Amino acid sequence: MAPADNQRRITGHVLALNLIFCISEFTKTNGATQLLPGSHTFETLDQPPEALKNARIVEAPQGAVLVFNVNTWHGASKNSSDQTRYALLTPWRRFWTRCEYEIARIVKPEVLTRAGDEGKAIFGLEAQAPYLDHWQWDRSTGAPKAEWTHLKRD
Repeated sequence: MAPADNQRRITGHVLALNLIFCISEFTKTNGATQLLPGSHTFETLDQPPEALKNARIVEAPQGAVLVFNVNTWHGASKNSSDQTRYALLTPWRRFWTRCEYEIARIVKPEVLTRAGDEGKAIFGLEAQAPYLDHWQWDRSTGAPKAEWTHLKRD
């Protein structure tokens, strides 16, 4: 959280979604994802007394996709089976947010150099929150419309 957030989470709108592709079947015994319903609305990271009791394990068939607000408290449950559970997590984020990890710190510098200016956008190196209203923004170019270019950030 940024210092300006005053230890409060943004809950008024969806910043990101998590998509979990079930490569294996998700069951109560193989470590399936568990979610805390309603936790996406918690404004702080303080754990309510009933949180763990209210968590729900999501059972899903192989090939299913779980989609939920990234602010929803979630994690793997205990795998008490003798099988490995496989899944693919592919988060969707608004273009102006950064991932929870700094991809530029794990990608080799030569890859970033080869990626050029387009790579800066792909890797989120210049992610900035929107500062114009939608009617001022040209989505196809990812920049202000011509009459608003004087507001373009460097």
